[in-house]
Amino acid sequence: MKKLLCAVVLSALGAMVSAHAAVLTFNLTESINGATPAATDITPWLTATFTDTTANHVQLTLKNNLVNATTNTPTGEFVVDWLFNSNVLPITASYVSGFKATFLLGDTNGGSNVQAGIFDMNFACSSDNCSGNDPRFTGGMTSVFDLSATGLSATSFLTTSSADGKQIAGGYYTAADIRGITVGNSGSIGTKDGKITPTGDPVPVPEPMPLVLLGMGLAAFSLSRMKKKAS
Repeated sequence: MKKLLCAVVLSALGAMVSAHAAVLTFNLTESINGATPAATDITPWLTATFTDTTANHVQLTLKNNLVNATTNTPTGEFVVDWLFNSNVLPITASYVSGFKATFLLGDTNGGSNVQAGIFDMNFACSSDNCSGNDPRFTGGMTSVFDLSATGLSATSFLTTSSADGKQIAGGYYTAADIRGITVGNSGSIGTKDGKITPTGDPVPVPEPMPLVLLGMGLAAFSLSRMKKKAS
């Protein structure tokens, strides 16, 4: 009796950890157009990590790796626009920590400096300053946002840019406009198929409470039937 009851209860509680989070990382290592970051820079030049946190919420960590590989000091190169796609829209972005970029939602190509197609969203900063007293988004800095939408998960961002209807074919998961390359030069970098790295082990995520209550109700029902049979 006790063993069976224990098994039923554990089955009900198991519903609380039946879903697993995913971690998706984009490493930007491909030069798309314009100047290329310095050969002495650490690669990947930029890293974007999407992590499932709770239902309908994803944490995005943007990391600027544009530092000298030998001295680990910033090179003066900085991000102006960082573009992404999602198959779940619209998305709300809430700033969490680090550099405070400006979130822009809607079809965008990031301007003429990024020749990678049309994207769904942009984490943007002007070439001079961003969000008041914040400095440029330079090497060694990170920016963290909480992204939310109904049905949103890390894998929602496995969506490529579309063609711009002119000469740009698209096909990129993410792209960024980099300024300050050598003497005032700029260029865009990105990543597409074959350059995406899922990282991390699955992490338990609680299921919605109604499922947990359903499991506990089934446990109580099973116990009641057992008592009736015993009598």
